[in-house]
Amino acid sequence: MELTKNFRIFLKPFFIGASILIIASLLFITGYIFVEYKQYLQAYQKNQHIELKAIQQKAQEITNTLKELLQLTRNRIGASQGDSTRILNILNSALRLYEPYELPKIQNFSYYKLSRPQIIINRFGIVPFEYKQLAQVTEAEPLITFNKGVIKGTISVFNEKSNIEGFLEIEINPSDFKTALENFQTLTFTSLPSSQNKNHYSLEIDSLTLHAKSPYNFWKFSFLSKNYYMFFFFILFSYLLYLLLALFTSIKI
Repeated sequence: MELTKNFRIFLKPFFIGASILIIASLLFITGYIFVEYKQYLQAYQKNQHIELKAIQQKAQEITNTLKELLQLTRNRIGASQGDSTRILNILNSALRLYEPYELPKIQNFSYYKLSRPQIIINRFGIVPFEYKQLAQVTEAEPLITFNKGVIKGTISVFNEKSNIEGFLEIEINPSDFKTALENFQTLTFTSLPSSQNKNHYSLEIDSLTLHAKSPYNFWKFSFLSKNYYMFFFFILFSYLLYLLLALFTSIKI
């Protein structure tokens, strides 16, 4: 009995100290996770702005490359002297001047010849058309327009007398243009639920809208980062197991 009494007297401060240690460890872990979460939010916002700038730069590069393609093809067609076969070959070879990663997938690349005989020349062949069915294109410089269903690039082609001979037109699916902008982690072109869609960004060069993804909340961040804290939890578990064993032993004695 005396041994049991002395053992219990020994265990009392031990239990108190161990409990304080456990509570202090839990507070430390919680504070550490909270500080790390704040750093995660700051890094997330910083990466979001970096990605937005990179996307804007990439979109501008693609647009400039499309304009360059239109200008180069216009110059080559202007030197073809209206030869439809040569123009067809020019359209078929134009995209080979660029690497695949430099341009999005081109849906349609056509030359509309306005002088008689009026024809449409594209990579698939030559077909007649009626000019009155088309909106007039008079831009001397390449023009890229962003619409909801299609992205178009147009430029006029002039003959040696500086009269409009026809015009070039490029059509791109917006989804292909978005794909060419590469992947990003903190932004998306997909509309988000109202609870997550707190911010959105519009690209400066067009009407495409980027939505800002929300960062993880504190609890999800903590759960996903649990592997970093397993060591601390292992220590706490070991202490708790030791206390339970000690308590069981003292009761049994």
